[in-house]
Amino acid sequence: MSLAWFEGKLTALRDRLGTFGFCATLSLGAMFLAIMYVRLDTHCHHLGYWYAELSRAPFDFATENPVGFRRLTPTISYLLGLSGRLIVVTNLLFAAALLFAVARYFVTRSERLVDTAMAVAVMTFSLVTLTTIHCGGYTDSATYLLIFLMWWFRKRAAVFYPLFFLCLLNRESIIFLLPWLVFVRAQALNFRWRWLPETVIGFALPIAAYLGYREWIAQHTEVTFTLDYYVSQFLADPLTVFRTTFYYHGLGAFSVFKLLWIFPLLAVGLHIRQREWPPLVSYGLLLVGAYAQLFFAIDTSRMMTMAFMVMPIALLYLFQGNKLNVRRWAGWVLWANLAVPTLYTAENIIEIWHPQWRTWLLQLMKLSG
Repeated sequence: MSLAWFEGKLTALRDRLGTFGFCATLSLGAMFLAIMYVRLDTHCHHLGYWYAELSRAPFDFATENPVGFRRLTPTISYLLGLSGRLIVVTNLLFAAALLFAVARYFVTRSERLVDTAMAVAVMTFSLVTLTTIHCGGYTDSATYLLIFLMWWFRKRAAVFYPLFFLCLLNRESIIFLLPWLVFVRAQALNFRWRWLPETVIGFALPIAAYLGYREWIAQHTEVTFTLDYYVSQFLADPLTVFRTTFYYHGLGAFSVFKLLWIFPLLAVGLHIRQREWPPLVSYGLLLVGAYAQLFFAIDTSRMMTMAFMVMPIALLYLFQGNKLNVRRWAGWVLWANLAVPTLYTAENIIEIWHPQWRTWLLQLMKLSG
């Protein structure tokens, strides 16, 4: 099956369905394949349980909830009529929306439709999507979607900063990417003199509004995961959490994209050779910001997934001009990556996520035996 044949099939599909229908079909098909690749968890465990509980009555402050500040996804789920365990469906919708956004972005900016399909496939078979499928209840997919949209609309302040506020409402750890977001916005303004006052005011306003929101919530209910919860142990010993997971940091970073990390690595190499420093700064701020979370949180794989934007940025760069003849071999890397078990690490635990069809096969064998 040649690239020309695949490009022809994709073009025919796009012409028949239109751009919107093409992107929707691509994203929904990718979600189906992802659910076949790892087991879909319909039960909400750990923090997922508390997100599910919050979605039952997000405006009821009588019941204490440790994630009570992170109300965006639970509230949306409640308004959609998907409360309780059905928050899993809401998270899947956000994951599909992210894949749709990636497809829509690439279809208008890359040179060929195979580039769009590859970008969607890379994002699908990474923890960006797979964590949402396998970790029932966790609301990270909305955060990833908002981060991608911030990058997409980085030149439009009226969209960029409200999206940041929504990110805060969903998961306050977006603050670790603040240096990268400042750089992204400054770069969008071509580092003209006004970038500094604009970014200071632009980020200060949503942060101030968010702090006011937290104070209001704290006055009505008890929330476990407060600023003091994270900062007090860090101030007592900055390495308390970091030491717990240190030996798993490499595995945690690898688990996000596995073999697909080859694309950002090659992009970095080309940028260095061409002395293109801004992209290197962007990659660095993303990775350092995500890694800094490990001083406060033990979910190594999830924390490192926050740096996921290195992938679409790198892919777009490599596809433009078909650098290193990337289209010729990218598909083989994707196939090889599928053969590598999906790994996940938190604290000092390592999990291997098995495909859904394997679960069904084992159940069938049990029934027949």
